[in-house]
Amino acid sequence: MDMLYPQKLPETLDAIYQASFVAHQPVHEQICLLEILETVHGKEQAQEILSQSTTNEVKTRLTAKTEEVISKGSFGLPWYIATNAKGKEDHFWGFDNIAAVANHLGFEKPKSDSMGGRGWRSVL
Repeated sequence: MDMLYPQKLPETLDAIYQASFVAHQPVHEQICLLEILETVHGKEQAQEILSQSTTNEVKTRLTAKTEEVISKGSFGLPWYIATNAKGKEDHFWGFDNIAAVANHLGFEKPKSDSMGGRGWRSVL
């Protein structure tokens, strides 16, 4: 995906994350993934992304990235490698570490969340 449309990577990952971890959709199934991709990219680009996902180039890149994160200590998903503005890299695992990732990156804690409470209430 990031090889074809890198400018849409954040929006695409957000859509997949929401579908998987919020809506509990089977994103590992091609038809489900296609529907998610279509919401972000439209039908033609979604088909192109899925077609490219099975090429040797993509498989080789996936293998290299997998080996890279394992060498950095990854043992499960989600695994985050975050580099802050000072150039310090740190690694995080799990959903409950989203706030730690945000803190490491220097993001300001929101004053409120979508439910009207204090920001990041559900992840701290």
